[in-house]
Amino acid sequence: MRTKAILVMVLASGCTSVGGDGGSGSSADGGANASDAGGADAAPAVTACSEPQDGPLALEITYDAPADLTGGTLELQGSETWSLTEPDGSGRLGARGVRSELRYGDTEAYGGARAETAVVGESTSRYATGDSSFYGFSLWLPAGWVDDGDVEDILFEWHDISDADEAGKAPNLVVAVQRDELVARITSDANAISTPETELVERRLLVDGLDTTQGTWHDFVFHVVWSYEAQGGLVEAWSKRADETEYRKVLEKTGPNQHNDDAAGYIKWGINKPAWLDGPTAPTVRVVMHDEIRVGESFGAVEPGCVR
Repeated sequence: MRTKAILVMVLASGCTSVGGDGGSGSSADGGANASDAGGADAAPAVTACSEPQDGPLALEITYDAPADLTGGTLELQGSETWSLTEPDGSGRLGARGVRSELRYGDTEAYGGARAETAVVGESTSRYATGDSSFYGFSLWLPAGWVDDGDVEDILFEWHDISDADEAGKAPNLVVAVQRDELVARITSDANAISTPETELVERRLLVDGLDTTQGTWHDFVFHVVWSYEAQGGLVEAWSKRADETEYRKVLEKTGPNQHNDDAAGYIKWGINKPAWLDGPTAPTVRVVMHDEIRVGESFGAVEPGCVR
């Protein structure tokens, strides 16, 4: 699945084409920056479920069918009976997705305030420098979501694995809620040994003005060319609500997007709230749902919300 030779086709608008080939951090201390979108605002909309479903999948999890983990396993990172469940009505298309619930005061799970699902083991969905992959997923935010200011609620992670002589590090890429926005945080470091002082942390706005008067599914497609160098890295993202028929390109960022690590990174989803390790914040409970999680070689192959 990993593509070592990467060709990025550039359109006249300066944005990359959709059909390219292949393909526990700390809370943020400020707002996301949308100024370096790299032409995302000028990109043409992508009609939902119109792209060819080209290429094999390295991961497919829909919760209504057995997961295709391509050699990996699912690790449930929750401490309570309510942390991770699959009730009827939690699915984006089918009956079931995964419902992640985190309450302030829950026993720590894997060293953090989290209720997450991770893909571990030898899954071909894992990523390393030079890989080019597409990622699709749907996430649901409930009505009545309490605004927690600049405190992050992390909903999806692309997570590094620290080398043996390093301390734990922030994920390479996260999708999180801050205020009434969905944001991306990208953390990278070309140094062999990373420290908070050597890491580059970049934040980007994905979706603003979230409607918290009703529960809403949000569909995402990401394309990432992984690199810890200043040259060669790329993060693109498209987003829409479930009731919309077109994706908007909400992010295009070139440059580094991972740490200089030996082991391949992995993905995880759910709710992770690092700030609760230091004390309470405005909300006392967080509930989110995820479904339609795929990793593959094209936009159409991983796009959520399409009948297959």
